[in-house]
Amino acid sequence: MLLFAMYISPMSNIVAAHSLHYHQYTDDTQLYMAVHVDFNFKSVSMCIEDADRWFLGNGLLLNPEAVLFGIRFQSENI
Repeated sequence: MLLFAMYISPMSNIVAAHSLHYHQYTDDTQLYMAVHVDFNFKSVSMCIEDADRWFLGNGLLLNPEAVLFGIRFQSENI
Protein backbone atom coordinates (compact mmCIF):
# COMPACT_ATOMS: atom_id res chain seq x y z
CA MET A 1 0.00 0.00 0.00
CA LEU A 2 2.82 2.40 0.83
CA LEU A 3 4.50 1.79 -2.52
CA PHE A 4 1.26 2.52 -4.38
CA ALA A 5 0.82 5.76 -2.42
CA MET A 6 4.35 6.78 -3.38
CA TYR A 7 3.69 5.79 -7.00
CA ILE A 8 0.67 8.07 -7.34
CA SER A 9 2.03 10.93 -5.22
CA PRO A 10 2.62 13.13 -8.32
CA MET A 11 -1.18 13.48 -8.46
CA SER A 12 -0.85 16.12 -5.74
CA ASN A 13 1.07 18.34 -8.19
CA ILE A 14 -1.67 18.01 -10.81
CA VAL A 15 -4.43 18.86 -8.35
CA ALA A 16 -2.47 21.80 -6.88
CA ALA A 17 -1.83 23.21 -10.38
CA HIS A 18 -5.61 23.56 -10.77
CA SER A 19 -6.14 25.05 -7.29
CA LEU A 20 -8.32 22.19 -6.12
CA HIS A 21 -8.21 20.13 -2.94
CA TYR A 22 -7.89 16.37 -2.75
CA HIS A 23 -7.96 13.43 -0.39
CA GLN A 24 -6.20 10.11 -1.02
CA TYR A 25 -6.78 6.83 0.75
CA THR A 26 -5.11 3.73 -0.70
CA ASP A 27 -6.32 3.56 -4.32
CA ASP A 28 -9.06 6.21 -3.94
CA THR A 29 -8.40 9.86 -4.77
CA GLN A 30 -11.15 12.41 -4.24
CA LEU A 31 -11.15 15.99 -5.48
CA TYR A 32 -13.28 18.50 -3.65
CA MET A 33 -14.01 22.21 -3.61
CA ALA A 34 -16.65 24.72 -2.58
CA VAL A 35 -18.62 26.04 -5.53
CA HIS A 36 -21.04 28.90 -6.01
CA VAL A 37 -23.86 29.34 -8.49
CA ASP A 38 -21.61 31.20 -10.94
CA PHE A 39 -18.71 28.71 -10.59
CA ASN A 40 -16.94 27.78 -13.83
CA PHE A 41 -16.38 24.02 -13.91
CA LYS A 42 -13.65 24.36 -16.56
CA SER A 43 -10.86 24.10 -13.95
CA VAL A 44 -12.36 20.86 -12.63
CA SER A 45 -12.70 19.46 -16.14
CA MET A 46 -9.12 20.37 -17.04
CA CYS A 47 -7.83 18.83 -13.79
CA ILE A 48 -9.63 15.57 -14.54
CA GLU A 49 -8.25 15.57 -18.11
CA ASP A 50 -4.70 16.11 -16.83
CA ALA A 51 -5.14 13.43 -14.17
CA ASP A 52 -6.53 11.01 -16.76
CA ARG A 53 -3.49 11.61 -19.01
CA TRP A 54 -1.16 11.00 -16.07
CA PHE A 55 -2.99 7.81 -15.09
CA LEU A 56 -2.95 6.45 -18.66
CA GLY A 57 0.73 7.35 -19.05
CA ASN A 58 1.49 5.35 -15.91
CA GLY A 59 -0.55 2.28 -16.76
CA LEU A 60 -3.53 3.11 -14.54
CA LEU A 61 -7.19 3.83 -15.22
CA LEU A 62 -9.25 6.71 -13.89
CA ASN A 63 -12.91 6.22 -13.00
CA PRO A 64 -14.28 9.78 -12.62
CA GLU A 65 -17.52 10.31 -10.75
CA ALA A 66 -19.08 13.56 -9.56
CA VAL A 67 -21.33 14.38 -6.65
CA LEU A 68 -22.78 17.84 -6.12
CA PHE A 69 -24.16 18.80 -2.72
CA GLY A 70 -26.23 21.90 -2.10
CA ILE A 71 -29.60 23.24 -1.19
CA ARG A 72 -32.43 22.92 -3.70
CA PHE A 73 -32.16 26.54 -4.86
CA GLN A 74 -28.47 26.18 -5.59
CA SER A 75 -28.78 22.88 -7.47
CA GLU A 76 -31.67 24.17 -9.61
CA ASN A 77 -29.61 27.17 -10.76
CA ILE A 78 -26.49 25.28 -11.88
